[in-house]
Amino acid sequence: MAGGDRLGKTIIFAKNNEHAEFIAERFNIAYPHYKGEFARVITYKTEYAQDLIDAFSSKETMPHIAISVDMLDTGIDVPEVVNLVFFKAVRSKTKFWQMVGRGTRLCPNLFGPNVHKEFFYLFDYCQNLEFFSQNPDVTDGTASEPLGTRLFKARLQLIGELEQRKEFGDKAEAEISQETANFLHAQVAAMNIDNFVVRPQRKLVEKYAKQEAWKSLGAEQFGELAQNVAGLPTELTDEDEDAKRFDLLILHATVRTLDCDREAKTTIWRCWISENGAAAMITLLWKYLLIGAVASGLCVIPKSHR
Repeated sequence: MAGGDRLGKTIIFAKNNEHAEFIAERFNIAYPHYKGEFARVITYKTEYAQDLIDAFSSKETMPHIAISVDMLDTGIDVPEVVNLVFFKAVRSKTKFWQMVGRGTRLCPNLFGPNVHKEFFYLFDYCQNLEFFSQNPDVTDGTASEPLGTRLFKARLQLIGELEQRKEFGDKAEAEISQETANFLHAQVAAMNIDNFVVRPQRKLVEKYAKQEAWKSLGAEQFGELAQNVAGLPTELTDEDEDAKRFDLLILHATVRTLDCDREAKTTIWRCWISENGAAAMITLLWKYLLIGAVASGLCVIPKSHR
């Protein structure tokens, strides 16, 4: 969800209330910036449980993880659910299939316009599938990078391209390079080293959480950041998927303009760092795409319009 930056709606089937609370506690330790709202325990002991279920049923609202003890096993219809996690043994075949049914509801446009829900994932940690002699197709998951990772790498690429152009002494380009580096530094500095995903790369995260590490980036540093740091979760998050996709488009187009005419490019740089509002940004985006297309030979501007 959100371009791969957010977990889709998930139901975790826990053994009992204490087990459910333990799961929520561990999640909140790893992701404290969600302030206990992303994953919620929903059982018959939960106050206002129906309000939580209603919120869980909405694609964009938290919680995105419902930790259930019997309450969501049957009779709940949430088409947005894409992950089922079995953290308990189930020995009733009827109940097992009812629980599996929580993920089978179709949901149109769940992943974007005309990108419908066609499957769901089942994570079985208690050998329920083996017990019921089931052998479903298995997968290692998607190979596509989350949108946040692609943005991080695109910004790195922009910094790298601008570093190679320092000899031109362009002030606007130097400002953009510095601002981009500052933004990435802030993202790394907001990574929680106690998070189990971040912990294996703790040494690099601590290195690049320091401002001075970004003052001089060479090939080795770019490699470390792109391969080992770019995909790590950060507490500096942005939930606006459309804005992030727009940023990615702008970044890719910006890098392409580095091969274009210097005068046109400098004009674009200065427009970009000024505050001209949304209309100007749309015009600027068109300029980026047009210049990139001309530079790559995809289109030709007639002499009368040059």
